Amino acid sequence: RPLSLITGAFSRVYCRDFACRVTSRQPLLPAFWRFTRYFLLVVTPVAILLYLFMPWLVKFVLGRKWEELVPIIRAMIPFLCLGVMTSIFNFLPEIFRKQKKLLIAYLIILGYQLLLLILLASNMGFSDFYGLYYKLVLVVPILFILWLYLFMMRYDKELKKEKS
Repeated sequence: RPLSLITGAFSRVYCRDFACRVTSRQPLLPAFWRFTRYFLLVVTPVAILLYLFMPWLVKFVLGRKWEELVPIIRAMIPFLCLGVMTSIFNFLPEIFRKQKKLLIAYLIILGYQLLLLILLASNMGFSDFYGLYYKLVLVVPILFILWLYLFMMRYDKELKKEKS
């Protein structure tokens, strides 16, 4: 919940900014790259520190009996970092009136994750499952960010054509 409050606040700010840019026919990619640089400058060191100090954090917050959670949480860190970025920019399909494509993308993502759960959970033990699952699921936010990037790239190319 705390993470969704933060991403929701960022999303509202960037949605307004990007909607104003589209209305005033300004390019989106420079703003997206600026955000991405700042995001990576903040998130990368935090993710590395979380990864390194996770054993201590788990012991401190949850106690020794939860130590076996450390590899699971560590496997989730990259997925959560990229998930934060996708949730901040998931308004882009709305700006470009592509809600139907967004729904289809969400259904594909859900299908992919369910298929992974079924295939992996039925063929391996839990300790092997979670690490592989989060590595394979990491593909989802990467592809989603690329898909959103394509919206912005097409829009910026149309702007260049209009101006020339």
